[in-house]
Amino acid sequence: MPIDPREFAEAAEKLRNGVAIKGEVCARTVAGRAYYAAYLATRQAIRNQYKDPSLNPGHADLYEALKRRGRDSTVQLIGAALAGLYSRRTDADYYPELSMSGS
Repeated sequence: MPIDPREFAEAAEKLRNGVAIKGEVCARTVAGRAYYAAYLATRQAIRNQYKDPSLNPGHADLYEALKRRGRDSTVQLIGAALAGLYSRRTDADYYPELSMSGS
């Protein structure tokens, strides 16, 4: 396993104190934050588009719907990018045996 779970706790403490982290913990943290930034921005754009602040699509529902969005290639690309980020975030959070910092 490329990461010891205790490293996450140490990283959390460092981040809380404003200290930068590097390596595997950093790569995994970046994957999670990058995905959630994209998810939240996309969800907000959809809420704005439909003028419904209560819309709260599930992760897969959101990126799959965007990927299938008819003739609009830009929306399809956004869906594919979101799906890719989700995949990286899933690997980072649930597959500690995979190395994240080398890819």
